[in-house]
Amino acid sequence: MEFGLARPGRRHRRLGGDRGVGRLTGLMTYLFVGLAGIGGALLRFAIGAAFEPFVPPALFPAATLFCNWTGSFALGWMLGGGLARTSLSERARTAMATGFVGSYTTFSTFSAETVRFIDGGQGWLAVVYIVTSMWGGIALAWAGDRLAAARSDGGETA
Repeated sequence: MEFGLARPGRRHRRLGGDRGVGRLTGLMTYLFVGLAGIGGALLRFAIGAAFEPFVPPALFPAATLFCNWTGSFALGWMLGGGLARTSLSERARTAMATGFVGSYTTFSTFSAETVRFIDGGQGWLAVVYIVTSMWGGIALAWAGDRLAAARSDGGETA
């Protein structure tokens, strides 16, 4: 399934077939993805710092859950066609979906926090975290996709 996002290794060609320009364009996509990744990581870090006084990570990883839920919604919207209807270039859309959202959401942190609950004898909290993370993320990705579809259908959802 094609989502209109560039894939690593895909050649970008310009009129005239200048292979050097195509390589430069491909490298620029990697650069844009990396820069967007920095932005997503910084936002993730800031959200963690903002949540910490209210819900300490040792109590419950609310910041990770928030980032994964909002990131799932955002990526669902993007891949559902929301980004395709913007004036952003393919390179910028790739940077947003892969770089920004990819670094903003944190499956590795989710996994480590789940192990921490289990190691701490809080298996029940690990189960709650797994269920809310997975089902909430899937539901929000679906909601984002449906929102994007509704915008393209003139307001109707499937």
